[in-house]
Amino acid sequence: MLGESLRKRAKTACRPCRERKRKCEGGIPCSACRHFEYNCVVDRRPRSSSVSRRTLDRGVRSSVSSPPSETDQPQHIHDQRNAPVRTEQTQLRSLEANSGAVFARNLGLTADSTRLKRLQLSAWNLGLRDEGTPADVVPRPIVETISLSEMEALATVYFKEIHAVYGFLDENSVRRLIATRWYDNATMQSYDCVDSVLCGIAALGCVFSKQPLSLEMQLAKSAQTALAQSVLLPTPSTDDVVAWLLRVMYLRLTASPHITWMATCTMMHVLEAARLHFDEGDEPLPSSNGGEGGRESRRRIYLVAQLFNIWISFDCGRSRVELRGASCQLPSPDPGGIKPELLELYLVSEILSPDKYQTVPELENLLRRALDVKSAQPMLVLVQCNVMLCIYRRLRVQGSSPNTETLERMLSALSKAVDAARVLLRTERPWWHVANVTFQAACALLAIDTSLSLAQLIQPLKALEDVSAHYKTSATREAYDAARVLVGVHRKRKELDIARLDGVLQECQSHNIPDSNDNDIDTTGNGDQWYHHPAMPASLGTNRMGLGELEWEQFFNLDLP
Repeated sequence: MLGESLRKRAKTACRPCRERKRKCEGGIPCSACRHFEYNCVVDRRPRSSSVSRRTLDRGVRSSVSSPPSETDQPQHIHDQRNAPVRTEQTQLRSLEANSGAVFARNLGLTADSTRLKRLQLSAWNLGLRDEGTPADVVPRPIVETISLSEMEALATVYFKEIHAVYGFLDENSVRRLIATRWYDNATMQSYDCVDSVLCGIAALGCVFSKQPLSLEMQLAKSAQTALAQSVLLPTPSTDDVVAWLLRVMYLRLTASPHITWMATCTMMHVLEAARLHFDEGDEPLPSSNGGEGGRESRRRIYLVAQLFNIWISFDCGRSRVELRGASCQLPSPDPGGIKPELLELYLVSEILSPDKYQTVPELENLLRRALDVKSAQPMLVLVQCNVMLCIYRRLRVQGSSPNTETLERMLSALSKAVDAARVLLRTERPWWHVANVTFQAACALLAIDTSLSLAQLIQPLKALEDVSAHYKTSATREAYDAARVLVGVHRKRKELDIARLDGVLQECQSHNIPDSNDNDIDTTGNGDQWYHHPAMPASLGTNRMGLGELEWEQFFNLDLP
């Protein structure tokens, strides 16, 4: 019986439960803190010897498998592997802290509303498409679906909108591939990696150019059918990886979190089978679209694939696919390809893996790095804000918050992100972060809970209202309604706090009967001396009820006998 009861107790109890000697089941927040509305904070504790033994065992097993030497690994990969190992409980908390959906749920835990049960789906994307493909859509070769001029027009849209953010393809190579596909279509198979790449580009072009939905569905179905064959290949090509990456982007715009996350995992396994995570040695099969399969092109593809797997796993609160022995170096920053700001955000995001521990100073440094990123591209501004909010959530899990200067920079970045979302809304570019980051900005402002943050709260709420009115989808309406519910929950908590303070004042009403033994109290009617002490500075104010004028730091640091 004793063993069974002990197993119900968490390995690491939160601070309020430890102080009150209560059982803690280990949730964030735990049931006790949720019930009594305590601030549920878990202090980092020293690792046990069992963790050290597990670390040693892992080292022995890894030495048997003979991985590449440390000198062969990129510096950013080497730094990750030297990070401390974390306990399973702490890893789970970090995994959930990376998720904006879990963060929103925790904000509304005390809400008496069934609408909050679906917060895990709120603002994932704009909800532009229904789940699934109509049954009557039959896959066809791309040359039988659209004309050459239509394909070139859709490719132009792709390179204007998507490539401007995630520049992993070479435009000249893609243009040559299009011409070859239409003029030499007799030599091509009905469904192959070339068709899946071109269908993926065309489908994304349809989303950003208001093409007929039937055409978009046809292209998406054709790409999906071709990709189904790529997972059966023992050695897929670089084009197969590119096709999967395009598919992931399309799903991030149109599908559910689970479907998108599953696609990113498949993409990473296809990438591993294609050996794209190695920089030297076994070369992957040549590419038709990336500059003759050059090393720099493969590095760009690998980086963007990693980005989507990392960010989508963070958003869903699930595990990412980490490839063992990866030696692929970072691509060179290029304004026409991988932009420097995207590269910096990748480096910051990679460090935030839940199984790598970061101290509060390290997280604060990462937060400053994210805030230092400057970009004129609206979507990259939203990406930067999303990374910044992830770091902020990790700080909150460790019971910390940014200093005043960093907090002011955060509020400024949130304001810029909402402005960027409005730009994308006005220009009708349906990026997923138009709703996602705007909703998360509202959640962060509620969590910061200062007069400045609450004054700024109207900005993301009005933006969500405009997004909902423009797109008129169930997803955008749900995001706006969920944000309003969270504001209502926050208001209810504030009202309860005010009621408690009113109760204190009512129970401790002022009495005009002086104590005859207390000569320090002024009975002449001058109430200013009622709480005067010789050590109290004049700057603290003398208005009995004017507590807002007090300089509290001086007050609590008085040298009283």
